[in-house]
Amino acid sequence: AKAGGHGRYRLHLAVGPLDAKAQGTFGFDSALQPQAKADLTADGISAFLGDLGNDYPALLDPVSHLTAQLSPYLVKGPKGGQRLSVKLALKGGTVSANGQSVGTVPKLVWPQGAQGSGAATGQQ
Repeated sequence: AKAGGHGRYRLHLAVGPLDAKAQGTFGFDSALQPQAKADLTADGISAFLGDLGNDYPALLDPVSHLTAQLSPYLVKGPKGGQRLSVKLALKGGTVSANGQSVGTVPKLVWPQGAQGSGAATGQQ
């Protein structure tokens, strides 16, 4: 982390009607705390969650709850169906979705001496 650990990622998940893609960056700020950005889109999310609820009745309540939580991030997709579209960020311990704070994460506490010993930097 101290040496500037950072990276980029790109993910694609296709399961049944779900076609989800995410890409983003991650790293550490000057206080060695994690920071990240991600763009997530998912087409077919409503059909996928509906299939889960139909095929696994025990999941009906959790699926209904998740659907309600995702509703602010649903937009009309290119094929007319619903698309999940959200920009996620983590900075200063605050998690945001589309610019709105949605939660916090605890401060990362490094082991004593790790910041200068190379343990946090990967250098020995």
